Amino acid sequence: MNTEIRQNNESVFNFYDSHFHRMINILILEDEKDAAQLLAEALALDGYKTKHAGSKAEFDRYTDHEEYQVLLVDISLPDASGLDVIRQVRQTSDVGIIVTSGRSSEADVVVAIEIGADDYMIKPIQVRELTAKIRRLLQRTKNAGYSRRLARGNAHEQHFFGNWQLDVANHILMDNQGTPINITTAEFVLLDALLRSSNRILSRQALLDHLYGYGDAHEERNVDGMISRLRRKLRCTDYPEIIKTVRNAGYMLCIEVKTEVS
Repeated sequence: MNTEIRQNNESVFNFYDSHFHRMINILILEDEKDAAQLLAEALALDGYKTKHAGSKAEFDRYTDHEEYQVLLVDISLPDASGLDVIRQVRQTSDVGIIVTSGRSSEADVVVAIEIGADDYMIKPIQVRELTAKIRRLLQRTKNAGYSRRLARGNAHEQHFFGNWQLDVANHILMDNQGTPINITTAEFVLLDALLRSSNRILSRQALLDHLYGYGDAHEERNVDGMISRLRRKLRCTDYPEIIKTVRNAGYMLCIEVKTEVS
């Protein structure tokens, strides 16, 4: 992966939050230490305070203790996809997110933007362009921040449908007795997408877009397999056909869904 970062010698200035009178924190989620260090050094010249996380586990640990106003997210991580991180953050925060990745395909860019990234930059990163994007983002987001500690105190979204409920924040599926039903992360993403589009047809391609970045979920037959597993896990005499196959079109969740935010 090309980790070159083109720096400029232009005079820079310290960028502080003029309303709260504090330095802007930027979290760099990047598996390549050298690339992260070059970014951190360049951003420090502009007065930004940075922290480097080399994995999703480190990202979670750092955001448990501190709030960040901008997230720079690489897609390729050793323990997850950067897309997982974006999905997680967007459940509770409007913080600025810029993807910094060596992946340059149109599909990579489109999916990242659709799930919540504000911008997408392809490596090698040009620092002058990056800092301009960061300043614009901070103006738009009004310096909104993200920390997992604060997010846990924010809105908690749950879907109620038939005899089940899906706890979105904690990725937990339960029956109406409160008994957890084991589902994989990819199955959770698929079910959440169906619940948000209940009584509407979702094509296999649309479901693949939601599942982008999850291991084996890159072919239509894998979607079919997960649908079959979800049907088994949601089997109930009261709702014999909760997920309907629409021939030559896709799938539809045939049930009313009530979403509550607390």
